[in-house]
Amino acid sequence: MTVILTLKVTPRAKQVKLTRNATGTIICHIKISPEKNKANNELIALIAHLLHIAQSHVRIIHGLQSRTKKIEITTALSYDQTLCKLNIPYQYSLDSGNKS
Repeated sequence: MTVILTLKVTPRAKQVKLTRNATGTIICHIKISPEKNKANNELIALIAHLLHIAQSHVRIIHGLQSRTKKIEITTALSYDQTLCKLNIPYQYSLDSGNKS
């Protein structure tokens, strides 16, 4: 089965993590800077590591030089199972302008 994930990459982050914002967008924070394909390779390695699959089963199909990427994952898992296994928490921000 093939799973396609759309995500936004944030390079040069302080720590490596995957989160989802309030709209459901997956955000991948990686430490590597986006030079010479290093950030893309780090992203593939992270996804493969979290899913316990070979890196050859993860590839970027769109957005090689963009922060927004489409990732193709060849796995026996469904889309929902893949998200569950990646364990991506939601990251909520409180609206400071909302005062009661």
